[in-house]
Amino acid sequence: MRAAPARDAEHAHRPPKGIRANGRRGARARAGLPAGRILFLPLVLGAALFLSGCWSAREIDTLAFIMAVGLDRADEKELIVSYRIADPSSLAGGQSGAESGQGGAVTAGETTFNVSVKAETAAEAMERLRTQLPRLPFLSHVQGIIVGESLAREGVSEILDYFERDEDLRRSVHLFITKDVDAADIFREARPRLRTPSGLGFSEVIAQVAEVGVVPVARFGDLLEAMANPRRDAFAPAISLLPADATAGARADQVALVGTAIFRDDRMVGFLDRTESPVLQLLIGGIRQAIFHVGGEVEADVRVRPAGTRLRLVDPDNLRFSVHLRVRGDLRQLHTIGVYEGSELTEKLARELETELKEQIDRLIAKLQTLQSDVLSFGEVVYRSRPHLWKEIEAEWPEIFAQAAVDVTVEAVIVESGSILRALDPSPRRPNRRTPEAESRGKPQEGNAAAGGGDASQGAGKDEPESLSQGGGDL
Repeated sequence: MRAAPARDAEHAHRPPKGIRANGRRGARARAGLPAGRILFLPLVLGAALFLSGCWSAREIDTLAFIMAVGLDRADEKELIVSYRIADPSSLAGGQSGAESGQGGAVTAGETTFNVSVKAETAAEAMERLRTQLPRLPFLSHVQGIIVGESLAREGVSEILDYFERDEDLRRSVHLFITKDVDAADIFREARPRLRTPSGLGFSEVIAQVAEVGVVPVARFGDLLEAMANPRRDAFAPAISLLPADATAGARADQVALVGTAIFRDDRMVGFLDRTESPVLQLLIGGIRQAIFHVGGEVEADVRVRPAGTRLRLVDPDNLRFSVHLRVRGDLRQLHTIGVYEGSELTEKLARELETELKEQIDRLIAKLQTLQSDVLSFGEVVYRSRPHLWKEIEAEWPEIFAQAAVDVTVEAVIVESGSILRALDPSPRRPNRRTPEAESRGKPQEGNAAAGGGDASQGAGKDEPESLSQGGGDL
């Protein structure tokens, strides 16, 4: 009962809310600013710090767009770095007469020009390039990186480290390895069949890699990931120069895909040709379709599409693997003469296609084991199924993989055989080919020369249309 007067006295001395002289609400009221606006202004100022702007923008007319980069080994210490650079005046329709450092002069109508630089590293080469150009080199438009064969055999990790750290280069850039030529030769000699922005025919080659799929696609980022993974090795498409047709009077060579470059760690150790590369593509699922020739009892050309590949470790103690490939095929051309009933043709083709693909896969795996390159990721299979076993054999995996046993099985289904079930006869009947019976019918009868002549003409008139009709029926 005595505490109540004390509380009343305390409340009696406390000023009402909003009118305290030193209170914040009282200060806002005297300033005439609403409380919500006072809180909103700091939020707006803080959010402005996170807004994007144009502080890092670069004007186009100050940039030199690099379309392709080539790297070769000059000697033990130096590299030759070739750059294909877009000529903005030619792209805009103007005439160009600028000179390109060590790459030669730009002729009228060309959209690109070359610059070659010698340096010990790729970073030093870029710095020297900047001293030879009136504009700033820019790597965001690079379509492809070409590494010379000799340099690729030494190792590419140190070179690719520079491009990986560049903030302008895209990881989706295609990477190629040359075969029997240097990267500088492709920059110097190659001309595209069609006028392309890169001036090297890269648009054509990249389109061929992506659409046809005869050789694997190797993007810059994928190659880096494969080289960083100890459980599988990398690969890249191989390109070279096809000689120009001398009879057509052509001077320049053409860039063409010639196979697949195989790596062990970061060094290239060998090539797969254009026959072996589609088999690799079938196993890794990187191909849409490929034509394979079957030459058994039924000789034919079959268009093959992958339907799935399964790699298994069937015997961990002896490191025995199994590879099971499923494919779907379409008959494209039949070389064997004969008539097949029902599904007889497709069943024969499926069995012979299985035999042919198994033989080619066996040869491919044997070659990869000789090169000690695990591009099919058998090491990944061991790691996922037996991680403790992988820790024991990881250091010696290339040598162990070379001795591993691999059992290959193929399951093929021919889903389409075309609109006919027989091959065309290579010796068709001709209207002017007379059979012995026709010859006898065409001879005049004794004692009736006039009638015989008439019979002969009628016989000839009857035989020839029958021959045409039968020939048409056989076709």
